[in-house]
Amino acid sequence: MVKRKGRLLIHIGAGKCGSSAIQSALSQTPRIVSADGETINYVSWWKTHEDSGRLLYGRKLSRATRFSKHGYSSAPGNNEPNQVGLFFDAIKQSRRLRTASSIVSHESWIQDAQLITSHTADFEQVNALAFVRPPIPWLNSAYWQWGHWSGFNFPKWNKVRGKWNMSEHLGQWADQLGGHLTVRPAGKDVFEGLNDFVCAKPEAQLKSIDKGTNQSSPRALLRVLFRNRHLRPSAHDGSIEFVLSRWCDFSGLAPAWAVTPNALSMLAKRYDPIIKSFFDAFPDCAARCENDPNWLTPEENLMERCEANLDDGKDRYVEELQILCERLSDGLRYAGSKVRGKTDLGDTEFDGRPTEDIAVLEQRAVYLIELIRAIDERYRLGVFAHVKLKRQ
Repeated sequence: MVKRKGRLLIHIGAGKCGSSAIQSALSQTPRIVSADGETINYVSWWKTHEDSGRLLYGRKLSRATRFSKHGYSSAPGNNEPNQVGLFFDAIKQSRRLRTASSIVSHESWIQDAQLITSHTADFEQVNALAFVRPPIPWLNSAYWQWGHWSGFNFPKWNKVRGKWNMSEHLGQWADQLGGHLTVRPAGKDVFEGLNDFVCAKPEAQLKSIDKGTNQSSPRALLRVLFRNRHLRPSAHDGSIEFVLSRWCDFSGLAPAWAVTPNALSMLAKRYDPIIKSFFDAFPDCAARCENDPNWLTPEENLMERCEANLDDGKDRYVEELQILCERLSDGLRYAGSKVRGKTDLGDTEFDGRPTEDIAVLEQRAVYLIELIRAIDERYRLGVFAHVKLKRQ
């Protein structure tokens, strides 16, 4: 069998470990030049039908990204194995990509090493990159991404579905690829690990495109979205959060935290031997985690945060809602400025008189969210029609 020339670089996740930020940066910079002059193409997939799709790379990928609510394009997930097969077959058959190196990405691939590697045997060299987070912070983020919207509270979700099993999944990848697997902690900046992985030239280093892409939504926003499910219908439709993070600065607002003190103690004991086993299997990653207390002493480091979260009274929520409305209003003006001269935004003001009425504040937040979503759609699609906005 003749091997396909060029390297295949695979970013396999994990989810909630900086994948959106990485895919956004790759979508905006679909051609990377390595330190030795090698050109690496970021390749993604556009599903057209259940049994077909098309490759995206170069300018076509960048243009397609403009239309995406999420702000990026990626490969198909392992929940669609047929599409995964079509995707890799298309790369192998592409004349333009036949002798070039490619990088591909999907956060779910960490869960299925056998499926992905079954399609990569024809490639001359395959390298995989994974980012991981400590179990307890990861479980909290995963709960707010998926579990909360399924109607479970954290203890029930953690019992039924919540599980940090990256060690097991990465062990399977190591069995398939051996020394061609790189594992890095997903710290504040995942791009250092990504740039090292592709050996990018100093002047061609990938960096975050949008500072909000890789940040969790504040808890006041999540509560508003949960009470208005038309804005975020399901656990797997969080596009509104990407839209809002594109225009709004939520820094400083309290993040969502679901882990109670009792749950923290239980999880710390459960995952302590699993973390030790993980560090034994991946010593390079362990060395990079030695200064992160969320790996080594999570109960000591996170207990204050868990206890503070118990004080979740009305006054606190009112204050957070007031700040949220201010940030949304700023985001609306920023979004409007990007289409200025191409559309009349009309009257975007509302009755902003101070109030402590939760119902009124939530109504204002929903109003602003819907306006930002409408303007964002016109911005992305290039349909700069007149937007008639009513006073709230």
